[in-house]
Amino acid sequence: MTPSSSVRQTLAANLRRERNRRGLSLSELSRLSRIGKATLSQLESATGNPTIETVFSLSRALDLPISDLLETDPSGSVTVVRAADTEVLSGEGVDLRPLRRIQTGGLIVEVYDQQVRTDGRQASLGHAGTEHTIVQSGRLDV
Repeated sequence: MTPSSSVRQTLAANLRRERNRRGLSLSELSRLSRIGKATLSQLESATGNPTIETVFSLSRALDLPISDLLETDPSGSVTVVRAADTEVLSGEGVDLRPLRRIQTGGLIVEVYDQQVRTDGRQASLGHAGTEHTIVQSGRLDV
């Protein structure tokens, strides 16, 4: 079974970013990881077929968790959410725009941009989970 294209592309981007961040040449990373320079070049261009052993070697050489090489949103990255790219859910007194869902282990964090209309009132029977609200301007009575 060969890795999917998205895994190759994710590994390529993360590997290139981490190698450059550390100022390592392909030759130096090859020496540290004991992976051939040509293989590393193929991995960074998303044309190689990484094995578990290869990913383990890169993880060890770069001193990174494996997930930092294989996940599409490694820790420390920035996510841009454009208002025009998200749909607004409107209620009686509130407009709610989902921005991001973050899941790590058993924890789920959902981030929303919520605009409360002036003198608006939104009745709710509640929902699952715990809600934290940050009021950026004005006053909110709950």
